[in-house]
Amino acid sequence: MKYAMENDFIILKIETGDDVFSAMNELVTREKITSGIVLSGIGMIKNGKVGYLNGDKYVEMTFEEPREVVSFSGSIAENEPLFHIHGSFADIHHNITGGHFFQGTGSPMMEISIKVLKKARIIRKKSEKSGLMELDFP
Repeated sequence: MKYAMENDFIILKIETGDDVFSAMNELVTREKITSGIVLSGIGMIKNGKVGYLNGDKYVEMTFEEPREVVSFSGSIAENEPLFHIHGSFADIHHNITGGHFFQGTGSPMMEISIKVLKKARIIRKKSEKSGLMELDFP
């Protein structure tokens, strides 16, 4: 994992074999990031897992082979779950798999752009309506 910062923007490079969430966790810990927006991600990952919320639970789909990152965005919160990311990933036949992002490994690499929030705070709070940990603002 490598990264560079300029003002409130970070570009994070996930290298071959790096776990995406482990690298993102290391970054937010090192830089003491409590709230942010994951603007985009490009590159390739393998050993991915995505999910579709069917109303009650996530229907998960995994893939082992490398796939091109077509979209990758979400938020970073002060509390668990720290990350809420959605992504789309293309296979060799240009078929897209996507949904809630659960895991992936750089293969050969991935670049993630993050906007750090300094004044706005993001927390996750359990919604009485949905039962999910939803975005909230203290």
